Amino acid sequence: MLSGVLYGLGACVLWGFVYLVPLVLPDYDPVIIATARYISFGLVAVPLMWMQRHEFAHYTLKDWGTACALGVLGNCVYYWLLLNCINMAGAPCRHVHGAYPCACCGDCKPQR
Repeated sequence: MLSGVLYGLGACVLWGFVYLVPLVLPDYDPVIIATARYISFGLVAVPLMWMQRHEFAHYTLKDWGTACALGVLGNCVYYWLLLNCINMAGAPCRHVHGAYPCACCGDCKPQR
């Protein structure tokens, strides 16, 4: 249980950088920041996926293309909009957006 809590705390700390980066780098275009963020995610994900490549062997090229398209649309566009929101609205939007995980998981009950 302790390791699960520590992983959760680590994830929250890393997630918090979403709000710190635009404030530290206000002169950079949000598209560049979003692109750099997801390239770095890809650089971490590819070796992890390579270690589990037998799990992904049954996916077709069309499946991978669809997953990539949804990833770009769902993540890069989302993060670009979030960066613009932080740059334009400042602190208030960060606090509202930070409540989303709590709102989404408020009903979650452990399954046994």
